[in-house]
Amino acid sequence: MILNKIIEATKIAAAQERQVETPEAVKVAALAMSADIGFPFEAALRQQDFNFICEVKKASPSKTSLLSTPLFEHRQRI
Repeated sequence: MILNKIIEATKIAAAQERQVETPEAVKVAALAMSADIGFPFEAALRQQDFNFICEVKKASPSKTSLLSTPLFEHRQRI
């Protein structure tokens, strides 16, 4: 099943990340950072008149490609 492949790939990636930097080292670095950094994401959104947050994905892990659904058939020609 595709979800099992995703889980296995994530486990491998996480193990590789732990080899580069331990969770303890990440925690120490995070605690050393200033907690008063404001809200940079919110400030960035407020800089323009029109802002939105969205997620665009080609497919769902448990379904077929979203582009193959009738709603997006006209987009396949692009």
